[in-house]
Amino acid sequence: MKSPENTPNEAIRWYGDLGDDCTARWAGLMLRAEKMSIGDWWWCVYDEEFEGQVVSSHVVPGRVRTGGEARHAAEQAARSYLNLKDRRRQWRPRKKSTRGKKPCVDLWKRVASSEFIPKRPLCANNA
Repeated sequence: MKSPENTPNEAIRWYGDLGDDCTARWAGLMLRAEKMSIGDWWWCVYDEEFEGQVVSSHVVPGRVRTGGEARHAAEQAARSYLNLKDRRRQWRPRKKSTRGKKPCVDLWKRVASSEFIPKRPLCANNA
């Protein structure tokens, strides 16, 4: 049985120093937020199943200035990625109609696009 922090229905729990470097493990993903310098934070989401980086602040436009913003952006990206990953699993190719076409979206580009990650946090928790 999975622990609550490993299910998409549970809240994301951050561990470590929230003012410097913290990590969350949630639904098979690892989320990280780290202070690079004063007023400059980095965040990233890794898929532990595929052992690869999904998206980070390096590929998303905009600057993250606080730990709360970095954690919020990582959480939004993680939720968007899981949503797209679930849709991709449900996709079924049609016979001969998809020949020569890409059957699904590039998840990393979709998650990294600004349409999925708000520029500012929607709430003030984890500030």
